[in-house]
Amino acid sequence: MIVPISIISTDGFTSLRNILSKTFGSLWYSSYSMRPAKLFDGVEKHLSIFIGNRCGQNLLYSSKYHRWYAENREYLFNLIRYASISLKSFHNDSIPKIGTKFEASIIDKIKRNKSISNFILKNSLHKVYHTRKLRYFLQFLDTAPKIYEDDGNLRITSELKEICFSSNEERLVANALYLSSLFFWYYISYSDCRNLNKREVVTFPFEMSTTSNNFKTKFSDLANKLLNELQVNSYFQEAFYKLYGNLKMQIFQPRLSKPLVDEIDTVLAKHYGFTDEELDFIINYDIKYRMGKELENEDDET
Repeated sequence: MIVPISIISTDGFTSLRNILSKTFGSLWYSSYSMRPAKLFDGVEKHLSIFIGNRCGQNLLYSSKYHRWYAENREYLFNLIRYASISLKSFHNDSIPKIGTKFEASIIDKIKRNKSISNFILKNSLHKVYHTRKLRYFLQFLDTAPKIYEDDGNLRITSELKEICFSSNEERLVANALYLSSLFFWYYISYSDCRNLNKREVVTFPFEMSTTSNNFKTKFSDLANKLLNELQVNSYFQEAFYKLYGNLKMQIFQPRLSKPLVDEIDTVLAKHYGFTDEELDFIINYDIKYRMGKELENEDDET
């Protein structure tokens, strides 16, 4: 059956996942993006295909989150590879969208950490800002993106969210973490791949208390460099909206900062104990799409 990707990725479908696991002996889930190409022209949906078998043992298999270019569509299904999924790989009750032994190992290693939620406060002066919309990079900043109305007044986007920490150092560490390719892969693996929701942001496995002072200093320095570079490489783009009129919006180009992001992932690899092969997988995850020429912000909302 071809269904929305929510079937494996969102809290609202937990009951359905439980029914399917009880009904079928084995289940296979494969998952598909809608960028740069989609399964059905004109259908703007992230989709999953599930196959169920009533016979045999109670086994679960999943594929990676597939992206492809239109010219490669005819080869897509021939490239599907399934990985065996155990309950210990579930997170937030979501079935991971993974297809390699490297990903299963990475999940096992990061889940040895407690959730970053233990270090997030309800309110403080030390904030990380993010929008819910995304494409091939996530957007976490130390200041709100600038949007100017026709009269020159600043407009705060309705999509803007805040995450608060107890100190500026912790805020910088978190900012670097959220901008990493590791967190992007984690988000794709467990989310609906449509919006950046709170549950992925606050439940990522990362223990501030187990990091050394050297780690925090290095990470804070990388965060400062990356946040500054994002601002330097940003530009303003004008657009007209029926509800808001003409707006001038700050557009970021995170792919231009990929070398700094790679440095962040290299430091994280030591923290989690990744092998060289696992680090290489994270650094190069979906790289031909993430570093391509598609406009990263064309779906952003105000």
